[in-house]
Amino acid sequence: MSRRPHLARSFAHLAFAALTLVFASGAAGQENPAQGQDASLTGQVVDLSGAPVAGATVEARRANRLVAATHTSDDGSFSLVVSSGPTDLLATATNLAPASLHVEVSAGQHLQDLRLVLGAGLFSESVTVAAALREAGTSASTSVLDAAALMLVPGRALDDVLATTPGFSLFRRSSSRTANPTAQGVSLRGLAASGASRALVLADGVPANDPFGGWVYWNRVPSAAIDRVEVARGGRSDRYGAGAVGGVVQVLTASASGTDARLVTEAGSRATGRVSGFGGVQRTGWRVMGALEAARAGRAPVVAARDRGPIDVEAGVEHLSGLGAVTWTRSPAFTGTVRVNPFGEKRDNGTPAQRNDTRSVQIALTASGVAGAGGWEVRAWGQRARFGQTFSIVAPGRVTETPTITQRVDSAAIGGRVNWNQPLGLVALVAGFEARQVRADNVEMPTLGGPSRATGGRQRGPAVFARMAAPLGPRLSIEGGARWETWVNQAVGGGGGRRARRPSPPRTKTQGPRG
Repeated sequence: MSRRPHLARSFAHLAFAALTLVFASGAAGQENPAQGQDASLTGQVVDLSGAPVAGATVEARRANRLVAATHTSDDGSFSLVVSSGPTDLLATATNLAPASLHVEVSAGQHLQDLRLVLGAGLFSESVTVAAALREAGTSASTSVLDAAALMLVPGRALDDVLATTPGFSLFRRSSSRTANPTAQGVSLRGLAASGASRALVLADGVPANDPFGGWVYWNRVPSAAIDRVEVARGGRSDRYGAGAVGGVVQVLTASASGTDARLVTEAGSRATGRVSGFGGVQRTGWRVMGALEAARAGRAPVVAARDRGPIDVEAGVEHLSGLGAVTWTRSPAFTGTVRVNPFGEKRDNGTPAQRNDTRSVQIALTASGVAGAGGWEVRAWGQRARFGQTFSIVAPGRVTETPTITQRVDSAAIGGRVNWNQPLGLVALVAGFEARQVRADNVEMPTLGGPSRATGGRQRGPAVFARMAAPLGPRLSIEGGARWETWVNQAVGGGGGRRARRPSPPRTKTQGPRG
């Protein structure tokens, strides 16, 4: 009998606690009634002529993860139910180029009248409705390596991984982990490989080739920040100029979705290691991302053992690269991005006297949006770089070496590009204007005596271009383009950026239409 009051009090306490929990949950639900509610997305998928596309696949993705999917009805309409948060819609259909749309979804929200326009089937790049409309490009002879494929090859530089794609080659067979930067020019389809690239390399639409020599620093973008790499083989000069005579390699970086972070660490023999990190956050209208990479590779002899001498030491490279970007989206009509890419590299080239180092920073500003059925994009960028290296003469037997020349190159480049994309019925048209200026000073100082040699130059010039594409049937398309470009080369002195007393007369070159 003495236990009953105690048990009664215990049950009373438990009942009171349960009621308190129920009321607290109810109060929390009243403070934010929309919390936990899904949102609905409805819209229509059409082609360039405005006709509805039946049976198209519409996917909702976040951070490249599928969260919902459906197919369009006979009138091209679709409906999806998703939770709150930033969402990327992707529409695909047979023989048509995909279209994507980024939306900010709130709990309980009903977004209606969303419209995704699929491009002509010959386009490999997405027609982005929410931000910039990308340029049309043929899908033929194009390879794409996504982040998952790049990570399957640990401990390798980006150029090593790209060497697995058809038609890709460097000037030398050596990897960028051991080769001199001036030998890292890229060519596609075996088109006259040289240190000065026969192909254009872009990073988020900004030129990544060295403004002075045209070679490529393959480690300038942190590997953890790379979303995918597109390799387009074949002439692209009508859109990108003389630098793209062999094709275009485009490195596209990831963007933040919600709160995103990743860290890649690698370690191996011969003092090889890499730490690469990426982080980003997205809030209403804003995306901020940053990436940093530090790596050390090589530490291996580059001369065959039978030919090696006392002066031969292990070659290797150390680099530190960073990437930061801030994007503000006001509406589908305007998106602005500021991007900064600093880079530093130091190399030992196999003997005590043969070394080189690089320091560079690149800044890019991009604004894009849609206007009616078309889209526009404006991009401006600037870069400053300093490259230095030393040369030597190796004695017979590789017993001793004598330093000969110390070279320093200071370069600066600025450029801008304006694009306009407009569908005209079944025809897709892209046109634009581009301008660029490069200034470089090359100073060579002999170490065996004699005067220093200082040379410098400047190249500048505008270009206009246009391109169109249209389907002639389910398996036949036609496309064509033209570009008018002129540039002026002028010697303006050297010696650390000082202007020459007697500038030489300019030399002008013009490139006419190309189809």
